[in-house]
Amino acid sequence: MDLIGGRTDIRGNCEGKPGARMSGGRITILGRVATLLPRFYIDRMVKSTKLGSEKVKIKDPFYLLLGDVIANIQCCGRLYTSLG
Repeated sequence: MDLIGGRTDIRGNCEGKPGARMSGGRITILGRVATLLPRFYIDRMVKSTKLGSEKVKIKDPFYLLLGDVIANIQCCGRLYTSLG
């Protein structure tokens, strides 16, 4: 998937390599992630994030990863993954 903008919310576990070739947009994963590409780097931890139309707030700690640096060296894509 070449995610350039928009958002994808995954409300469970995620197989595969989420965010491959993304150069913008946002992916939020509430479950476990099988594999993260090494082209993402951890920007920081956040205490919560919002889903969908910004009306549902999830109060869990999340890693905020930026990437995919191979698609865009400026790392505009945001990948939120739950720590839980």
